[in-house]
Amino acid sequence: MLFPVALLVLSAEIIVAPPRLPTVATLERIPLHVSPGGVSLTVLPFEKRLEIRSNRDSRAIYAKIVATSSRLCPQVQLDPPHVTLTCRSRRLDGALVDENGKVGLEIYELRGVPWKGEENRINIFYGPIAFKVDEACPGTSPLSRGECAFQAGQYAVAAVEFRRALTSDGKRVAALRLGDIALINQNPIVAAGWYHAAGRMGAFGRLAAARLCELSGNCFEKTQRIVLEGNLMPEPLR
Repeated sequence: MLFPVALLVLSAEIIVAPPRLPTVATLERIPLHVSPGGVSLTVLPFEKRLEIRSNRDSRAIYAKIVATSSRLCPQVQLDPPHVTLTCRSRRLDGALVDENGKVGLEIYELRGVPWKGEENRINIFYGPIAFKVDEACPGTSPLSRGECAFQAGQYAVAAVEFRRALTSDGKRVAALRLGDIALINQNPIVAAGWYHAAGRMGAFGRLAAARLCELSGNCFEKTQRIVLEGNLMPEPLR
């Protein structure tokens, strides 16, 4: 399992990381003191950028961020209606939060790699033929039906089938996919639990270990090559 960091040191305050942020290494909070209407945030982690859009308050937002002197995203540029923050790391996430009826910006430096959003997920379909139990979707076994439902975006149906498959020979695949569904539902704590339950043996156990590595970042310095080695991975990932 992943465990939240105990203290997050900010430029202006110290915050105890809540349990909902087990993948966060550092959190920075910047009160923007503007009304929530018409303010949006786009996170571009692999470009090391956050973009705030506000047709009405972009100049006020820019001034507030500059005055705060962010350590995670030290470069700020104003190009109305956009305010762009350039950050020090690609392990980046962010959110607009409520600050007593006003908007605040939270910037997260992640332990692992970014995981929110379709653009940060590799969608690979392990069809029934790969499990050697069926020829095609919708499949006849819980594992195949679950994978077919997962591919179709029917995640609630898929979760039911994968839970049924936990008592079969496909339990590692089922646990892996239940972790993937939890991550899609923005719950990394539950996802980490399922990845841990998948074990480390076999192709899908190794894939689950890689998922845990991506979430926690714990293996990046010491065991990255072992965990992420392509040998024995499911065929699409070799």
